[in-house]
Amino acid sequence: MKCNKLGLYCYELYDSSTFKASFIAYEKHRLLYKMVLFFTSIVCSFSLFANKSDTTRILFIGNSYTYASMGEQNPEIPFRLKEMGALYNKNIQTGFVVKGGAQLEQHWKEGKALQMIQNGHYNFVVLQDQSSAAFRSLNSFREYAAKFDSAIKKSGGKTVLYMTWGYADRPKMGDTIAYEYNRLGKELGAIVAPCGLAWKCFFEKNPSVELHISDKSHPRTEGVYLNTCVFYQTLFGKISTKVLYTIKNKNITIEGDLANKLQSAAKEAIILNSDYGKQQRLNQNPYFQSPSADINQVIIYGQSLSTGQQTAPVISVKNYAGNLMLGEQVWSNFSNNLDT
Repeated sequence: MKCNKLGLYCYELYDSSTFKASFIAYEKHRLLYKMVLFFTSIVCSFSLFANKSDTTRILFIGNSYTYASMGEQNPEIPFRLKEMGALYNKNIQTGFVVKGGAQLEQHWKEGKALQMIQNGHYNFVVLQDQSSAAFRSLNSFREYAAKFDSAIKKSGGKTVLYMTWGYADRPKMGDTIAYEYNRLGKELGAIVAPCGLAWKCFFEKNPSVELHISDKSHPRTEGVYLNTCVFYQTLFGKISTKVLYTIKNKNITIEGDLANKLQSAAKEAIILNSDYGKQQRLNQNPYFQSPSADINQVIIYGQSLSTGQQTAPVISVKNYAGNLMLGEQVWSNFSNNLDT
């Protein structure tokens, strides 16, 4: 009897408008709770995705121009770029395949670089060939840069060509290097990091500041700093002037006025390089102009062989210092020193 009364009471309570209102309110709250959980999960997913996308992964393939003074196990350019990124709130992760004197052809044939491209999920892959490749082994440079570029694109990344610079005693090298890197960059649709052009811009305004070490080829810390600025501005845009990136080690400190000058040269080079085709006439390689057109011509090279090597010069010209450079022996001496 009591159970029947209780059941009747519950039925009456359920049937009452008060209970119905309470029940509907409960359902609304439960639905709202589910919606909150759903949208929270969406926001969290986007947050995780954003954190992942905020990380830029960069692979460097090159030689001693990439690792500089810090060696193959901890290359200096990637290290400095990560350091600069941290200062400007950019999460940069780097990988590297570097070997002293290596060309892109060697890296391709050894396979490690290609494997890292295919498996590393890199946003950018930086290609740096041997310092004289733009004229001594041009065919090889173009062929293997194109092969790497194809693999990089298939992996969803972007190719960055690391434009190097002329030797301290052969500054006109830089003109041909700039020409060939830009020509190839245009053909491949690749990004060109105009480090070599930045060196030229810096020297024009600061001729007394050394960027090369004593071998007249590799970069001092100042040169590394300049290259780092070029890479950062090429890939991420303008550097903040409110916080100045500095390098301090036992040998040298780069800060203040010098740091500002180096950053300015990097910025100037990027602006100039964006219009390089118009300024340098990309249909014409500076090293192959008539010697009468420029007394500062370093050397006139012969025709390219099928291997990509250049033959000995067919004529003699004056170099930038005005010294007469003669025939086969000059070419032999010159090419034997191009080993970076």
